[in-house]
Amino acid sequence: MTEISVASAGGSTRAGASILAMVDPTQGDAVTPLLEEHLALSGRRFKCVRNHTAWDASPQLRSQPVLPPAFSEGARCLEALGLTLDVGACHPQM
Repeated sequence: MTEISVASAGGSTRAGASILAMVDPTQGDAVTPLLEEHLALSGRRFKCVRNHTAWDASPQLRSQPVLPPAFSEGARCLEALGLTLDVGACHPQM
């Protein structure tokens, strides 16, 4: 995919210009080496981490009702590397 993105850089198509990945921020500061590896392997196209933080009382939904303190540490690691955090939330959480 990296080669395709580089090859299309001169045109109007930006296929694969950014990568969103699943990395667990609850690893706290220990997540930094993994994030750095993602950045290096992606040719700096790695831009965002997605994490499922949604909670709902329904047993039909996968929930994570309480985030451990390490989650905030992991999120700060993203910020330090210029990455963003994409979280999913259910409407009762808002």
